[in-house]
Amino acid sequence: MKKYNSIFYLLFVLLILGAFSSMAQNTYGMTILGIVAGSFSLMFFYLLYRIGKRKSQHSLTDSGELLCLGIMALLTTLRLFNIHFGFTEILFTAAGLALTAIYGWKMISAFQKLKSKNHLLSLLIPAYYLSICFFIISLISFSVFPQVSFMLTALAFLLLIVFLIVSLAAKEQIIDADRFPVFTWVARYKDQSIILASLFFLFTLYLGLSNQGLLPKLYTDHLPQAYYRLVRDADTRKEIAVNGKYRHDDFKKNYDAFVERNLTDNR
Repeated sequence: MKKYNSIFYLLFVLLILGAFSSMAQNTYGMTILGIVAGSFSLMFFYLLYRIGKRKSQHSLTDSGELLCLGIMALLTTLRLFNIHFGFTEILFTAAGLALTAIYGWKMISAFQKLKSKNHLLSLLIPAYYLSICFFIISLISFSVFPQVSFMLTALAFLLLIVFLIVSLAAKEQIIDADRFPVFTWVARYKDQSIILASLFFLFTLYLGLSNQGLLPKLYTDHLPQAYYRLVRDADTRKEIAVNGKYRHDDFKKNYDAFVERNLTDNR
């Protein structure tokens, strides 16, 4: 998978570019973010296809991880392009729970394998996977339990920071006569957790800075700002759906009809 690192690096650069463009109130900023999310989804599905073609056996957790990441990235892409379906939240939650179970299994497995070989790694690597589990749960619980989601995000970020600091301070660790830095031991698990942890780190850092007023909010003028306020109300459960529909659904439908009517009148 190392040969794809340059592609993921480029996507991270574009992600940061799109975020800053959106913060600068450029109309193309959110479009870049949507394209980046879609590209992540395509990469995950492509990697899933690649490991499926291998003649050698591959782990079901590897396939499950890529499938869940591909689905979650795809649904994020649709959200960024303001495309909503009734089942998207259920599918996003299901994929998130499955991904949490996969990383939870990796966390337990890492502890069991390392506890008799290297005490520090038996704590650091499970803590690393636990932080990712907390991040995922915070994502899928935000719309139902926003306060719980906030606390989980803070705890996950704290765990990740502790992992980074201790890993840098610990330098190289020895297992069975092999001596490598902690980050190398993590990379040897050959999963997508580093990409996910990096995305969560950037997201949480931006969220914290924007909430403190140090960075502006992401901006889009594709639709009136009132629409996005209604979407936020639905996401945070300030508004309860009526017959499975939220106010932002009617708002977008009426707005699209208004724009179409005016375009027709001006022809």
